[in-house]
Amino acid sequence: MLDSLDTSRLLAAVAALLLMAVAAAGGFWWSRRRRPLVITTYVPSTSTPGEKVALDNWLPRIAEELGQVDFLPVEAVAGPGGDQFGKGLALMKDGKYPAAAKCFERALKVGLTGTYVCGALCFLGRIALERGDLQRSVELFLKCLAWPSLTAEAAFSAAGYLHRVYQCAGMTRDAEIARGIAARCSSDRVSLNLRVLADIESHVERARRGQRPSGARRGLRWLSGLNRARLTAALRPDR
Repeated sequence: MLDSLDTSRLLAAVAALLLMAVAAAGGFWWSRRRRPLVITTYVPSTSTPGEKVALDNWLPRIAEELGQVDFLPVEAVAGPGGDQFGKGLALMKDGKYPAAAKCFERALKVGLTGTYVCGALCFLGRIALERGDLQRSVELFLKCLAWPSLTAEAAFSAAGYLHRVYQCAGMTRDAEIARGIAARCSSDRVSLNLRVLADIESHVERARRGQRPSGARRGLRWLSGLNRARLTAALRPDR
């Protein structure tokens, strides 16, 4: 009878350890899915890149000083990554967003001049919106606006989409700053995609729900706690 009880406790302990190992491996794999964006700036003249991004607990926020930046004309030279940048534009026009994103990322890694870096960041932000990755899109749009070589065209697109995101998220201050930037650089050569603007509200709602533990996550937490209790009981010596 005692041997059977000890065996049951040992099996329960092994099962609990296996489940905890699987959960840990899954969390490690998920955390490594997103690769960091590598940016190499091709600089014909001396300049120092910098960022002015204030982070919030939910969505990255826009710094007030970004509303006062000056705009530069697009440079004549794209840099070593110009071919990949052009391919990304063509793929984006055809709606092939994942392939376009890879081209823009390669272009940034190989090297682009400052204004083309700004453009690539803006296009990547737009692609992230197409994918419904709201957090990523806001981060990229803010990087674009904070880039030293900011063009009016990129600023209009980035700020226009940010205005809608912040508006739907109820972040009035940030929405007003973004609206002010877009108003300063509006151009007939650039327009916002109405379908993307309409989809932003649903993206915001999904992102908000994502901040709360899902049913599966709550179940995993409960299971982890239950297994921990069983493991403790199994390893506790009989009194």
